Amino acid sequence: MRSFLYAGYGEIGIRGLSNIFSSISYCPENITVLIDKSNSDELIKKFCTKYSLKTTTEEEINILNNLRYDLCISVHWRKKINQNILNLCKFGGINLHPSLLPKYAGCSSLAWAIINNESHAGYTWHEIVDKFDEGNIIFQKSIKIHEKDTSYSLWNKVNNEAVDKIVNIMKIVLSDKNITIKQDLSQRSYFSRGFPSFEDALKVNGNLKKETYIRASYFPGKINTKKI
Repeated sequence: MRSFLYAGYGEIGIRGLSNIFSSISYCPENITVLIDKSNSDELIKKFCTKYSLKTTTEEEINILNNLRYDLCISVHWRKKINQNILNLCKFGGINLHPSLLPKYAGCSSLAWAIINNESHAGYTWHEIVDKFDEGNIIFQKSIKIHEKDTSYSLWNKVNNEAVDKIVNIMKIVLSDKNITIKQDLSQRSYFSRGFPSFEDALKVNGNLKKETYIRASYFPGKINTKKI
């Protein structure tokens, strides 16, 4: 029976976990959920408590010597998964990133796609390697950006479709038909954590309109229009 280590965060992290449980191929007893003590996610904690799911922390994994998993699955996990954890996983780790890698690696990828007037955004399932978002591509899907899309509407469209693929991605990785594509890192763009002011965004796109910036800024609880 396969065993998995699941590293998820927030609403999309929970949805990915729920989608795995919706498959007859996997059951809750074979999945351990990684909990981060330094960056507590109450949504994941409550979900695990409600459904009596096994949990562990990085510290506990480092102490125990007999843990082994087939695959580590990262969905919106907010920190680097250390190599010592990946070494415990027969097939390594996979991560969901909301952009068409190698473009828009890093943070706020969908907002930056709007700022740069891209016609499409998308998502990438890729292998986890030492450097963020540089692993080989397992699956990638382009999604059209509509003229009325905000950062929030695009975030929902992209991420919800991406986690709907999670079981298929797991099956691909665990099969002998897993053919990955190496990223062309010469085409890579990277944006660090933190949303830019309008002035900083103009340095990237000199033709940026204020209404476009407002669309890119809109995210409940994180509205940045005061930065204009």
